[in-house]
Amino acid sequence: MRSFVGLAERDWVERVAALGPADANLWRPHRRLFRALEPGEPYLLKLHAPWNAIVGAGRVVAAERLPLSLAWLAFGAANGVDDPAEFRRRVARAHPERASVDPSLSCVVLDRPTILDEDDWVAAPDDWRPSVAHGKLYRGDAARALWDQVRERLGARWSPTPPDGELGPGRFRLAVADAYGHRCAVTGEGSLAALDVVQLRPPSRGGPNRVENGLLLRADLARLFEHGLLSVEPDGFVVRLHASVRGPDRGPTPYAPLHGRPLRVVPERFDLLPSRELLAEHVAASRAWLPASRPSVDG
Repeated sequence: MRSFVGLAERDWVERVAALGPADANLWRPHRRLFRALEPGEPYLLKLHAPWNAIVGAGRVVAAERLPLSLAWLAFGAANGVDDPAEFRRRVARAHPERASVDPSLSCVVLDRPTILDEDDWVAAPDDWRPSVAHGKLYRGDAARALWDQVRERLGARWSPTPPDGELGPGRFRLAVADAYGHRCAVTGEGSLAALDVVQLRPPSRGGPNRVENGLLLRADLARLFEHGLLSVEPDGFVVRLHASVRGPDRGPTPYAPLHGRPLRVVPERFDLLPSRELLAEHVAASRAWLPASRPSVDG
């Protein structure tokens, strides 16, 4: 067995504890890729001094380098920060020489990170040294003894196994962004800070966290999609806009040219294409709630 004890900032831990996300991004402001564990192995969270204790754990889902804007698009506040501007400030403080517009970060995605109550914190291993910069890998009996101690404290709160085929919400958004080449499906816009991920069937109605249930859209188009004012026909992936958005009463709007056009960007892999069944469901739901006195979504 292997486990990794990694350092985490206390405010990151507190933010994740407050959110209780299904997955979270433990990032560091450098380019070195984390390679100590394979997906599924336990990552134990230890606070910096003066709190010499392990305070939680999660299982590694993935480790990769991500630009800051993509990390925010995927994980939002589950990056342990409240807003993207503060995210950038923290990276700039840690590495002033790397305060670029979109710096690359070393990211470890943790599945269902669980934070212990302070009374349950586990003392750091006896061989832990203050000189450890990022963390330490444990193997064999040492890893098992440490993990058993942490796992006992986690108790019933530890439930790290997602449903078959399901991704955590952060990994879902990241997978959708990758499938669309980091470009808006409707316009081709490639500025990550301007993009958002929508679900064809929303989480409130049991929408699955699978790429076929997602679209990467420019943020304003994402809002229109969520309001049912933009839809995509399952046959030909044709964009339809509600007449009120196209603007016949007030003259054409910037959205008008998008109506009737096929998506500009779709995933290359067939199994990642948007589900025609879920697209049809979104079209039907949009038409159902719009006032009868106004044109339909494709009218």
